[in-house]
Amino acid sequence: MIPRLLRDASEVFSVNGYGALNGTVSAIVKEELNGEYSLSMELSADDSLFEYLHVGSIIAAMPNKTDARQAFVVEHISKPIEGICEIYATHIAQFRAHLIPVAPFSAASLAEALTAMVSNSLETNPFTITTDKVVASAMVTLVPHTFRELMGGVEGSLLDTYGGEYKYDNFSIELLARRGRPSTDLRVFYGRNMTEFDLEEDFSWTDSLTGVIPFWESDEAQVVGSIQYAPNHDDYAYARTGVLDCTEHFEDIPTAAQLNAYASQWIADKGNLAVNLEVAFDHLQNADSSMQIGDTITVINSMYNINLKRRIVATEFNVLSEEYESVTIGDLKATISDAIEGMDTTEPIDKRLLLGAKNIAVRFASNNGTATVQFRQSNTEWYMLVFNSTGITYEHTTDGGANYTTIWTK
Repeated sequence: MIPRLLRDASEVFSVNGYGALNGTVSAIVKEELNGEYSLSMELSADDSLFEYLHVGSIIAAMPNKTDARQAFVVEHISKPIEGICEIYATHIAQFRAHLIPVAPFSAASLAEALTAMVSNSLETNPFTITTDKVVASAMVTLVPHTFRELMGGVEGSLLDTYGGEYKYDNFSIELLARRGRPSTDLRVFYGRNMTEFDLEEDFSWTDSLTGVIPFWESDEAQVVGSIQYAPNHDDYAYARTGVLDCTEHFEDIPTAAQLNAYASQWIADKGNLAVNLEVAFDHLQNADSSMQIGDTITVINSMYNINLKRRIVATEFNVLSEEYESVTIGDLKATISDAIEGMDTTEPIDKRLLLGAKNIAVRFASNNGTATVQFRQSNTEWYMLVFNSTGITYEHTTDGGANYTTIWTK
């Protein structure tokens, strides 16, 4: 479908606007899970609408085979002598979110945080933001941030605090527990429909845990589950088992069975060899028009003895042919999508202390002026911060009996 040039002030994107950009030579929409969402185009300068095109213009284009037309805001135009201009545009939600400052606020849950981000916006906010997640952790901001920063990109953002995966539909934003389908019949075969194959592997203990032992703790109780293993843990020569702090995930005291169920799902999603796999194909076996980012598909390459089930984490969609140019399958590295609910126990203890301290304001107000934050470094070593009206106490304790205490008083 040919992209359409809309009027600059458009907030309804199904309209014709100025009309179709019939001089379009190529148009590719790229989307990364919790990352870039952009449109790259080549357009002839002879296009009848070229005179209306400028930085800040809105172009509507099909982003994939399932979603409605999306609006992209032009950020860059290159005008070479040959007359084929290169255009780069960003999805309107990501573009506009950078331009809306939000005043400081505090919220006791994800639902409250989403409401507060909109109600505390200091400019007109066109977004509706919803979620299918229920998380009771607190979110506190002390200085103004842009709406985009609060979505993800700064410490203490929505993704940093609650985890999740974003889905955009113009000004509608969803923070989902997971995008796409966990199981599909979609397959890419070497020697059949696979036209390009580029595999990168990275084995690191933070990304390649084979199991975790979950625990939950409060001042009143401690609950410890049993080790939960990743489905592929037998593929490794030795166990790589970590400790998973589930305290922030359960508001009430969980049972060991509930801890185990949560940990089992967590390690199933997280505990895989870190693989980035870029694949191009003519067509997908068993493919249907509903394939989307986040889906799990099977990639089979007999040359490297590869038979992997991995999620689609990035797509490049040809707007003109309405077909996928390529998909990236695996785990996006070093992106905001690495955030998980609560606190990641693989982080250094000083960072986890800082992350946990963001809940202090809410806990202090709701617990008669006392807030306690605890972190377990291992099964034999933990840290605790206690805040009350007289000062702050920091304790570092080990099961071997060592106890180190530092007290700050007024």
